Amino acid sequence: MKINILVMVLFLLQMFVPVTGLASTTGHTVDIQAATQHVSTQQGESYDTFIIAESPYGFAETVKQLKLAIVANNFRFIREQTVDYGFVSEAMSSDNEVILYFCNFALLDEALQLEKRVGVFLPCRITIIQEGDTVKMIALNPKRLKEALFPSLALGRMCETMHDVYQHVLDEAAL
Repeated sequence: MKINILVMVLFLLQMFVPVTGLASTTGHTVDIQAATQHVSTQQGESYDTFIIAESPYGFAETVKQLKLAIVANNFRFIREQTVDYGFVSEAMSSDNEVILYFCNFALLDEALQLEKRVGVFLPCRITIIQEGDTVKMIALNPKRLKEALFPSLALGRMCETMHDVYQHVLDEAAL
């Protein structure tokens, strides 16, 4: 599947994963399979870099359902932003690629008490992308952050919890 390179840049800046296999149909695409790396840890755990769910709905309904799932899981919806916001004029902006930002401020405070640097990855975000008839919801897997940047036991547990939260929100939005 091909997605806008700007989406990948946002993800890659967060986790410092090199992407290979660039392909170009519009001059700005990258193969998501090349960026979705499966990671094995020294502890024998195995997980994907991204949590990806396909929506059974169209783009607008997926955005609506995801917002409802975010609120239903005790998070506050913060904003919706096009992926290319600030990179192109509004007239050129893509209407089928958005990022939803959301936060649970109690979890935010708990995470920041454990490690101040985690603030770089907050608030939580899920990117929604439509290509043709397919709509995908994509989030950075917090387990990737645990291994790569925050190996402390307490923060590791929080990353595990946040993985489960992301998965639950995506699953609920795709019902």
